[in-house]
Amino acid sequence: MSGSGSGRVLIPSSAVEFGPSEIVRRRFVAGRGIQGEAFEIERPEQFEYAVTSPHHMLIISERAERNQDESVVEGYQKSTLREFNRKLSFVPAGHRFYGWQDPRVPWRGAYLYIDPAGPLLDAKRRFHEIEFQPRLFFFDRDIWETAGKLKKQIHNPESSGYPEAQSLVLAHELVRLNRLGGKPGERLSESVRAPSPPCIAHRKRDSPHSSLDGPHQPGK
Repeated sequence: MSGSGSGRVLIPSSAVEFGPSEIVRRRFVAGRGIQGEAFEIERPEQFEYAVTSPHHMLIISERAERNQDESVVEGYQKSTLREFNRKLSFVPAGHRFYGWQDPRVPWRGAYLYIDPAGPLLDAKRRFHEIEFQPRLFFFDRDIWETAGKLKKQIHNPESSGYPEAQSLVLAHELVRLNRLGGKPGERLSESVRAPSPPCIAHRKRDSPHSSLDGPHQPGK
């Protein structure tokens, strides 16, 4: 994996968008099939986020406590969970994910962006054809441990093949979780569909994957 340093970096079009953008410190790493991003909110003030990515997205929340909040996978799940330390969330490719929060402590974690048709994934397993279900705020020990190993590569990239091996392990674990079922994201009925995603202030995007289309004023 090759990384970009902290500070001013080029943000991929598939990455989560924050508003205000300066509230978050980010570090990106590009890999074969999986891109990694470590992030930390730097100020205890209300912020918004949104993304519609062509990649599957695994969210690692190491430290996360908030006073008020809302997290949404559009059409599937909406959560106002206030504490989700050591929790995972999974957003399949093409699903709109957005929300806002008033943090009690600075949110710290990572995003892993998984290319469904990436060169590392076994074509025989038809990974790109699997219909993954979204999940908000769950814990799976095996996925947590593997994702944690990949997160370490964001800060200390290796070129020995280790990140690629762990990426394969993570892909197989996500398939295993999806087959187990449990409590995947349940589709919302039309009457309780989530509202339009937030408009992130002071930032515009030219990417065709932009997910921002309307105003949102949480807490009012």
